[in-house]
Amino acid sequence: MAIKRLMAKALPDYLVNQVTAEVRLATRRMFTACSARRSLASQNGCGVNIGCGKNPIQGWINLDVVSYPGVYFWDCRLGLPFSDAAVAGRRPTSGHAGRGSVLARLQRTMGTAR
Repeated sequence: MAIKRLMAKALPDYLVNQVTAEVRLATRRMFTACSARRSLASQNGCGVNIGCGKNPIQGWINLDVVSYPGVYFWDCRLGLPFSDAAVAGRRPTSGHAGRGSVLARLQRTMGTAR
């Protein structure tokens, strides 16, 4: 909390909030990424629901940066926990999931990179 107050003296509020959110995500990722990657790396021919929030799809691998029952915590901006061509179907349910580098990673895991 002291660091946040110190940053607030030098940075605009929106930037302090963004930095705080990123630090929380990085901390959470540090503690959960290895176990999630181990659980998901061996999956093959699976469907992936990215950014599903509270709406996981039964029978699919559901990923989000917020944990809910049936949802793996995963920050897709830093890659996906699957080997190339392992994903049979995808469903990005939030606007950011279909953009740029995330889409390129999805295409690689689906074996459809261009």
